[in-house]
Amino acid sequence: MRRPILEFGRLTNLADGIFSVAMTFLAFTIQLPAVADGPDGGLAGKLTALLPQFLTLALSFSFAARCWVLHYRMHSVIVRGDGCLLTLNLCFLFGIILVPFSADVLGNFPLSPLSVTVYAANSVFIMMTIGLMWGYALAHPHILGTHDARQLGWFHLTFCIIATCGFLVSIGVAQFSTWIAIACWPAAMLPGHVLSRRLSLLLAPTRTTDEAAVREA
Repeated sequence: MRRPILEFGRLTNLADGIFSVAMTFLAFTIQLPAVADGPDGGLAGKLTALLPQFLTLALSFSFAARCWVLHYRMHSVIVRGDGCLLTLNLCFLFGIILVPFSADVLGNFPLSPLSVTVYAANSVFIMMTIGLMWGYALAHPHILGTHDARQLGWFHLTFCIIATCGFLVSIGVAQFSTWIAIACWPAAMLPGHVLSRRLSLLLAPTRTTDEAAVREA
């Protein structure tokens, strides 16, 4: 028995609101330096000390922006779904809400393996849930009914798997070197984009197979 179909217009409005608040709150993870004696209160040295927090802000904003693009492209082809897909969406948005918290932990303790683990674990949860959404949509032809939509789904599903593996590897690497672990994140996101495009072309079914599956559904 097929689950009731739900319109996702209100969900996308909720998602945009959560993304805007979470990405704005990233700026508040930077703690202003205390005022000290002197012409500039030692501002130059204090701003230098805040450099890890600025880098964490830039990294987290880029990651959140990438997640927004993934979610936006998903709901440009998925305008309706069922309760399971709705639940996965809400789990994904919960992970986005935690991005400012994990960024604050990483910015204040950049050399701690635990802080890197917290940040990477939150990123794993986010990428895993959006990957599950794409996988669920691909498994239900009534959600992704056209060939182009399914090809886009295979591309993003492959990207999410590669990014999830990259963040998982960084958790283990963090126990030995936090800087190398952090370097794993862009290394997974940027080349993963190119690799996932190539893999998705191999994994995606042909147009004939796709259209036959839709007709059978």
